[in-house]
Amino acid sequence: MPSTAQHSEVFWRRRVSAILIPMPDFKDKERLDALRERLYERAPADGGPTTPRAGFSAGRAFDVARGWANITPAPVASPSVTPVAPIGVPITPEIVASSEKRRRSYRTYILLASIAVFVLALVGSSLYLIFGSNQISGRNISLTVAGPLAIAGGNVLTLGVTVDNQNPVAIEGATLIINYPSGTKSAGENPRDLFEERIQLEPIPSGTSRAIPVNAAIFGEENEEKTIEIAVDYRVTGSNGTFFKRAEPYKVTVNSSPLILRVESIEKVSAGQEFDVKLVVQSNAETPLSNVYVNATYPENFRIVRTEPAADYRDNGWTLKELAAKGTQSITIRGVASGLSEESFLIRFQAGTPRSDNQFIVGSVLAQTAATFTVEQPFVGVEVVVNGDRDGDAVIPSGGATEVTITVTNTHAVPVYDMNVRVAPTGSAFDESRLEVNHGFYDSVAKTLRWEVSGSPELAKVLPGEEREFRFKLGSDRDARTATLDLDTTVYARRVSESSVAEELIGAAKASVRYSSMVSVERQIDHLAGPLPPQVNKETLYTLTLAATAGANDLSGAVLTASLPQYIRWVNTYEGPGKVEFNPVNKELRWLIGEMKGREQAMLTFQVAFTPGLLQVGTTPVMMNRQEFTATDRFTGAPLRAEASPITAELSGEAGFDSKSGIVVGEEGSE
Repeated sequence: MPSTAQHSEVFWRRRVSAILIPMPDFKDKERLDALRERLYERAPADGGPTTPRAGFSAGRAFDVARGWANITPAPVASPSVTPVAPIGVPITPEIVASSEKRRRSYRTYILLASIAVFVLALVGSSLYLIFGSNQISGRNISLTVAGPLAIAGGNVLTLGVTVDNQNPVAIEGATLIINYPSGTKSAGENPRDLFEERIQLEPIPSGTSRAIPVNAAIFGEENEEKTIEIAVDYRVTGSNGTFFKRAEPYKVTVNSSPLILRVESIEKVSAGQEFDVKLVVQSNAETPLSNVYVNATYPENFRIVRTEPAADYRDNGWTLKELAAKGTQSITIRGVASGLSEESFLIRFQAGTPRSDNQFIVGSVLAQTAATFTVEQPFVGVEVVVNGDRDGDAVIPSGGATEVTITVTNTHAVPVYDMNVRVAPTGSAFDESRLEVNHGFYDSVAKTLRWEVSGSPELAKVLPGEEREFRFKLGSDRDARTATLDLDTTVYARRVSESSVAEELIGAAKASVRYSSMVSVERQIDHLAGPLPPQVNKETLYTLTLAATAGANDLSGAVLTASLPQYIRWVNTYEGPGKVEFNPVNKELRWLIGEMKGREQAMLTFQVAFTPGLLQVGTTPVMMNRQEFTATDRFTGAPLRAEASPITAELSGEAGFDSKSGIVVGEEGSE
């Protein structure tokens, strides 16, 4: 009889065979019988010896219990899983170990798979949070700025700022923040300084954009780069949080400055001697500039004597109320320098728009320059006077004589010897043929006037405080356009010091002359209708012609004024350029010509009526009183004036009229 272990082995073999071996076709009897034989045969599957069956043994008694009370429960073994092996294969320890290994590998695979699923879920959720299309993020807000890369200083810069909202919700409460560079002003009639500007924006729905125009006047020096910072802060619908987005800094280059500063002065000065520094402020703009503030910074060893014009703030600030387009204005500073020989110092100048909170501080620098001076020791005083002008920048009428006086003073406590004075005249108005020199010599090769001891013995020795004068005269051309004359004066001398060492003293001075135009007025009278010569109680019409002529230079603000006698009637018929104004009360005529080019002539024709009275018989009445022509020379800035005598009723003999054509006759034609 098979043992319990054998029965268990047979049971599990059948179970495994049922699982692992497909069921055969029941019609195949032979295969079924073969299967049965294999199941019940005693021989092992590997062909080993047959296991003998256990038999029954007689004579052994078994005590069989008759009830449950005396039965001792058998120990319950832990449940175990018997390894499964194919039919015919005995279960060995290796099979059992392999089964356990497969169970452990299966658990490892499950654990690894769970970890992998967790990691993939974590990565996927993170990527969604970062790149998800429904996320609210500053990356979904774009802030772009469009505008020119260069602009002329003082012009209005126009920028196009665009805020694009690609968030899934609208943004609201947005504020555009613009930080401007120093010197920026608002655009408009009353400009103010701009530092930071905040512009409130309307809500921007999802998927839309909003364009905001920005205008500001940018000031700066030529080739200076200006940076504008633009940002926006905002809130989104359904959130109280505030977000912030900054655009790339916008850079613009100032390609030209509306102002140019130029310093005209000598470079070497003497200690203790007065000298002039001339600053020329020139407009480079196409339109007039207003309220330009100019500031000067002086060194400690420079003392102000006077300025022209007078400073508006202390002695170093000037406000130019209006600077004409392409026009110039000058500031002359006279001062005294002190210091050691070869010591250098700087005078700095700035010009620009004043700050809105302090008109005496340059808010935006449009131009700046500096003048460098070197102190020379020792020195003699030199002064150049042109037609009585001592400022070094004389303006005189063209066509007349130019008288120059040079005064040299020994400003030291010891005598100077062998003084030598040289003057180099240059400029378009200089004409050698019209030069007259007193006690001097003109070197036509070197183009220099000289005064030396050989021609002037008084130059051999000049005591402390003594002066020497040198004179010459120049003629000028009346028709020369923008005529100028520059005079560079240099003085040489020597002194003997206590150590008997000879020293050369060098003094220098500059003077410039500009020649204004000569303007003139011409007039003519012609008979138009009525009795001629004029007859008592009968009206005669005349045509009057006025001609205003500019000189060599351009003119501005040209006006011709005249008046009519009380017995002359204004017909109010005229023809000519400009604007004509007539006051019937005082019978004054104003002809506003305005701008005139050099050598240009403007003509005005108009009609008047004359009805003689009885008391005027035998006289030649005046048709128009004295005429006056005024204008401003655009080159020199000097006022110009010309006059013409009254116009009478006498007609021109060149036109065929006799000398009695203007004498009033009686009603019968008698005088």
